[in-house]
Amino acid sequence: MRPSIPLSCFFLIGIIGAITTPDTLAQTSRKLILEEAESRLRAIYDRQEFRAKRFHADWLPDSSGYTVLESVPESNERALVRYEAANGKRTVLNSHRSEHAGRPGNVSPDGKSVLSSEQGNLYVRDLGSDRKIPLTKNAAD
Repeated sequence: MRPSIPLSCFFLIGIIGAITTPDTLAQTSRKLILEEAESRLRAIYDRQEFRAKRFHADWLPDSSGYTVLESVPESNERALVRYEAANGKRTVLNSHRSEHAGRPGNVSPDGKSVLSSEQGNLYVRDLGSDRKIPLTKNAAD
């Protein structure tokens, strides 16, 4: 009978271990899940890592497309660009320096001219010919 006592003790230890292990594993996995959730929430709300970039475009009155003011890569310049809704065709309307490009809202309804300001004066620029027509004359000029 003696050999069965160590075997019984070993069996009892195994049962106790099997009962306590799932609880320990559950606590560990619960802790990991909470840590991961906290990390994601901090990324979203504290560090704003998932914040969408702003996008501003003006829909053309004839619904043929929209215009947007885009940065020109590796320069200080901005370009007024038109996108056609039907096919996504991109057309650069005005690629002057940022003070000449105007804002997207300053494009005429037909998309052929743009309002711009320069040194306190207003101009209409014909985008086809690049002709600038003064609308105002600053008293300082």
